[in-house]
Amino acid sequence: MLLTLTIAIIIELLLLFLISRAIIKLLYLFIFLPTKHQTTSNHFIALLFLPGTVIHEFSHAAVAKLLRVPVGKITLYPHKDELSGEIKAGSVEIGKKDIFRLALIGIAPLIVGMSLLTLLVYSLYSFSFPPLPLDSSTAALAKVEALAKWDLSLTALVAPYNNPQTPLIILGLFMLSTTMFTSRKDLREVVIVLPILIALGIILYLIGIRLSISITMHQYLTQLLYPLAFSLGITIFVDLLILVFLYTPLLLILKLFHKKLYHS
Repeated sequence: MLLTLTIAIIIELLLLFLISRAIIKLLYLFIFLPTKHQTTSNHFIALLFLPGTVIHEFSHAAVAKLLRVPVGKITLYPHKDELSGEIKAGSVEIGKKDIFRLALIGIAPLIVGMSLLTLLVYSLYSFSFPPLPLDSSTAALAKVEALAKWDLSLTALVAPYNNPQTPLIILGLFMLSTTMFTSRKDLREVVIVLPILIALGIILYLIGIRLSISITMHQYLTQLLYPLAFSLGITIFVDLLILVFLYTPLLLILKLFHKKLYHS
C-alpha cells in the first residue's frame, strides 16, 4: 500500500504540473492575443497568481531561515532571471551554502503547497477523508464499519461543492497547485543531491546493509500519504474543470484572430 501511494502521488504531481503549465499558458494567451504585448501579459499572470507567489517565495525564505541560510531580497513581481533567462513571477535571494540545505530550500514550496492542499481538501470534506483499506482482519472489519459511515457515492463526493465556502477553497486549490512547483533554478541542487542519495542507497545494499521500516512506521507513513494522494486527486479534478472552462473560449478567440493554438 505504501509503494502504491508513493507511485500515485508521483503520477498526480506530474499531472498537476502539466495541467498547471497548460492553464498558465492559456491565461497568458487570453491577454497576449488581443494586446500583442508580452509585458502586459506577464504582469497580468503575476497579479492573478500573486497570493500563490507570496506563499511560494516565503516558503523558500522560511525554510532557509530554519536551516540557518542567509536570506536577502524577496521580489514579488515578474522579472527575467539573469542566470537561467526564464521569466519568474517572483524570487528570493538565498545565501550560498551546502547543496543539501539548498536542495531542501529549493523544494520547500512544493512541500508547503502539498500540505496546504491537503488542509484545504480536508476542510472541504468537513475534516474527514474516506477510510483507507488496511491489511489485518481486525483492521478490515474496522474499515467496513468506517465505510458504512462514509458515503462514497458520486453525490457525496460532489456535495461539498455546494457549500458557501467552497468557491474560496477551490480558488485556493487552483492558486496553490499552479504556483507550488519549483523553477529550474530551484531544482539545480536537487538534481545533484538525488543521484548522490540513490548511489548511497545502492552502495549500502551491495555491502549488505538493508534499510527497513517497522510495521508501525509503515502504517504511519501510509496514513500520512493517503490524505495527500486523495487531496492531489481532488485538485487534479478541479484544475481539469478550470482547464476545460478556459480552453473553449480560447478556441473562439483564436478563431476570431485567425491564429493557431500555441503559435507565437
